Amino acid sequence: LIVFVLGFIMSSSKPSLLTTTNALSKGHSNKPINDGPANFFEADPELTKILPPQHPSSTATTTTKGSEFGLLAVTLWPPPLDILREPYNTFLSCVRDCFDKQDILAQPHDVAKDSSSGIGPAAAAVYMYPPECLHVTISTFHPFTKRTTDKSKQAVLMEQWRDILIHASQRPEWPSSRNNKNKLKFRICGAQIGQKAGILLWEELTGALHDMRNCISRETASRVDSLAKVGIDANTLMIPNIVHSTFLRFHHVPISKCEGVQAKFSNLVLPHLFSDDMFGSDLVVETDQIRMVCEWTPYMHIPCNDDHVLLEVSLL
Repeated sequence: LIVFVLGFIMSSSKPSLLTTTNALSKGHSNKPINDGPANFFEADPELTKILPPQHPSSTATTTTKGSEFGLLAVTLWPPPLDILREPYNTFLSCVRDCFDKQDILAQPHDVAKDSSSGIGPAAAAVYMYPPECLHVTISTFHPFTKRTTDKSKQAVLMEQWRDILIHASQRPEWPSSRNNKNKLKFRICGAQIGQKAGILLWEELTGALHDMRNCISRETASRVDSLAKVGIDANTLMIPNIVHSTFLRFHHVPISKCEGVQAKFSNLVLPHLFSDDMFGSDLVVETDQIRMVCEWTPYMHIPCNDDHVLLEVSLL
């Protein structure tokens, strides 16, 4: 196992290993689940934070680094665009055809309805992730929705969760060359549009992702009391029970009827998901890297650089 520190540490003191016997009861599965298509859509107000600052609908700052604060472990990020860009863009093109054009294209602002926005185009209802922002979340340590703005608190959170990930990766059951799990292997197995987001579902073929999530959960469980002593709630840890990449969210509720969108998605997109011009039946994406990142901007709309990457772990 090789662990590289790529980011910065906002504390000069070396993090100590904190251990307790408390357990964290968070069940999860590596099997994708599908609760069925949504029958209505919901707007996501957080999307305004990823628009360019000059956009009339944006609440983003003008700084190069955003003002949000979230901590998570991700993989398939940055995504292998030499493999995924073309099939993903073909997929998005088909998804666009499921919506009314007014939901896809930016619309002129109705100043009478929103005088605070000034003049200029309003964000389209349907926002589709650029291929560069695709990722698979392994775990969320501290969600940006907690609105943690205090710099000293941020430093403690980064130090403690980084140390948890380091020691989770040193557990015997963590995937590596020693247990013949030195690669994560992903294959698309489905897609759906939910109330708030559209997601691509992956199957992780080796079981390594499941092992990683277990290690993180158990390492966190061993530190519940010690984390509490430095003001950290271990229950902010969120481990998905699916393997997915978000591709779509809603700036505002589309004018397209949800029922019609779902019908078109079922007829125009899903039957072709595994065709050769989309993701194909044999496309397997491999990686041996995971990264702990700081989401200074929501939804992984961040560059892969030292301001955002706190830790990199290789399975080799």
